[in-house]
Amino acid sequence: MRAFHELRVVEVAGSVAGAYAAKLFADYGATVLLVEPPQGSSLRRRGESWDGSGTHFVANNTSKHSVVIDWDEAEGRAELDGLLCGADLVIESASPGPLSPLSTDVDADRLVRCYISPFGQSGPRKSWRSTPFTDFALSGHMYLTGEPDREPLQGPPLQSEYAGGAQAFYGAMAALWARERTGRGQTVEVSLIESLANLHQYTTVMWTHGHHIQTRVGNSQPGPWHPNGHLPCRDGYVSICAPGRERLTRLLAVMDKLPLLEDPRFKEEPALIEHRQEFNQAIALWLEDRDAQSIADSLQELRIPAAPLHTLREVLEYDHLTQRNYWRTLNDGTALQIPRGPFTLDGFDLSLTAPPALGSAAQDVLDRFLPEEAEGREEVGPGAGPLDGVRILDLTAGWAGPLAGRILADLGADVIRVEPPWARGPRSVTQTAAQATHFYPDDVPGDRPWNRSGIINKHNRNRRGVALRLDLPEGQAVADRILATCDILLENFTPGVMERLGLSDDHLREINPRLVHVAMPGWGLSGPHHHYAALGPMVEAASGQCMLMGYRDSIPYRQGMAFPDAISGIHAPGAALIGLWQATARPDVAPPFVEGAQLEATIVFDGPALLAG
Repeated sequence: MRAFHELRVVEVAGSVAGAYAAKLFADYGATVLLVEPPQGSSLRRRGESWDGSGTHFVANNTSKHSVVIDWDEAEGRAELDGLLCGADLVIESASPGPLSPLSTDVDADRLVRCYISPFGQSGPRKSWRSTPFTDFALSGHMYLTGEPDREPLQGPPLQSEYAGGAQAFYGAMAALWARERTGRGQTVEVSLIESLANLHQYTTVMWTHGHHIQTRVGNSQPGPWHPNGHLPCRDGYVSICAPGRERLTRLLAVMDKLPLLEDPRFKEEPALIEHRQEFNQAIALWLEDRDAQSIADSLQELRIPAAPLHTLREVLEYDHLTQRNYWRTLNDGTALQIPRGPFTLDGFDLSLTAPPALGSAAQDVLDRFLPEEAEGREEVGPGAGPLDGVRILDLTAGWAGPLAGRILADLGADVIRVEPPWARGPRSVTQTAAQATHFYPDDVPGDRPWNRSGIINKHNRNRRGVALRLDLPEGQAVADRILATCDILLENFTPGVMERLGLSDDHLREINPRLVHVAMPGWGLSGPHHHYAALGPMVEAASGQCMLMGYRDSIPYRQGMAFPDAISGIHAPGAALIGLWQATARPDVAPPFVEGAQLEATIVFDGPALLAG
C-alpha cells in the first residue's frame, strides 16, 4: 500500500463539488492533476474575480497541478485515457448540467471512479439541471429555513456542492480502501440533491414515525427545543443554546429571571415551544444591555453554549482561529488568507500552495501518472462493504459524531457504539412529550422508548451497541478490552473529558499502539476558546455563515437545521480513513492523531465568500 502522499488523482474539471473533493486529496498530500479544457476550468471565470481567477477556483484548487487536454479530440482523449491508466482515482463532476463521464470505458481495473452530478447517473431525472438554490429546495432544507409567514430562505451559497464534495471524498477513500483488499477499483456516485437530503437531523423521522411535517420557525431551532437560536444584543446578535430544564434554570438565574420558570407559558417544555417568541421577548432587555462576546463568555462559564454571530471580517480576525494557525497564506506573493482545511492530522504538512496556472504541470508530475505493473495480490471477495474488516469504537454523542459513526457503519465497518445508561433519555416518556417530539411510531412511546425513538434508531443503524459507565473502573476495563481490538476511536468530547475518563493519549497508546484516534471537538483542542461548549447553531453563528443568508429587510438568519453538525459529521469519516490509510501504509510510524474542530470545518464551507470579501 502506498502512503497517502503517493496517491495519484486525476480531476476532470467540472463543478465546485468535484474541485472540493479533489482539493481534500491535494491539500493533505496526494498528487492531484487537474485536467482542464483549452479554455480552462469554468471555475476560473465563475464568481467575483481575484487576480485573474474566480474566487471559486482559488478557494477549491489549492495544492493541485494543471494540464490542458482537449478531450473532445481523439488525440486528447487518448492522452486523458493514458493518465487514467496510471491513476488511483478519477473525479468527474458536473453542475448545473448532468454528467457524461469520460472514464467509464477506460481499461483500468484498479482505477476508482468518482462521479458527482445533480441527480446522479440513473433515475428519471438524471438528465435534469440543478443549482445550489434548487438543490436546497428539492432536498427539503429550504422548507425549514426562514420565517413561517414569509417566503423560505436559501442557505449559504454552494452548500450542496461542498456537501457533495465532502461525501465524495469519504466515498472515494472507502473505495480506495476496498481496492487494497479486493484488488479491484470501485465506482462511487454522488448526487448533489441526495447529498443534502441525507443531512436531515430529525425532520424525516418526524414524518416517518409521527406523521408530522416540521415547518420553519425563523431564527430558532425547529422542533422541541428552546431557547435555541440567534437573538439581538447590544452590538449585534448572539446565539444561545440552552434547551432542557437544567440549562434553562442556569440561563434564567444569570439573567435574574428565575420567576419565568413558573410562568404557565414556559413552565413545561411543550408550552415553551409554543410560546418561544414570548420567551425571547421576556429576556430581550437583558440581552440588549450587553454585547455578544460578554454574553457568550458569561454563559460559557456556566457551561451554556453561546457564541457571537460573526461577520465574515470578524471570522478572519477571530483570535481563536489565529492562535490555532488556521489561516494559510498562499505561496504566490499575496496576503490572501485561506482556511487550512476541515481537520488536521499529526505529521501532515498543511502548507497549501496557490492554485495552478493553466497547463502548468511539470513533466515530473505527469510522469507520476505513467502506468505501472499491477501489484501482485490475490483478489478476494467484496465482503459486506468497502470497510469490511475495519473495527471502530464510537464514543460520540449529539449529531455530528453519531453521523460520522453511522456513515462508517453504512460503509461496512464494525462500529461499536458505547453509550452511558442514561444516554437515550428517561426510562419512561409521557404521551405529551411524545406528541411534542413526534419521534415515536404514531406518537406512542411504548414500554421501551429508548429503543423506539426514530432519531436514536436513525443515528445508530448498522452498528452494535453497549451501555457502559466509563466513569467507573468496571466500565473502563470493558472499554479497554474493546479498544485493544479496534482500528479507530471516534469521540467528540470537549477538551479534558477523555483524560477524566482514564482514556488519555498515553493510555490509548498502551492499550493499542496502532489505534487511530479521531477527535471532533467543537472549537478545537487548543486556543483561547477551546473550552467552549458547542452545539450546531452557535457554531453556525461563529462561522459567519449566518451573514450569507437572510431577507433584504431583515437580520441575518440561521438554517432550519443545526447544519454545522452535519458538516463536521461528513468530514470526519474521510479524515478517519486518511489516518487509517497512513497507519496501515506506514506501520513503522505512530498512527496520526486526527482532530476535526466543528467550527473550522464549517468555515471551509464559506469558501469563495471569504475570499470575495
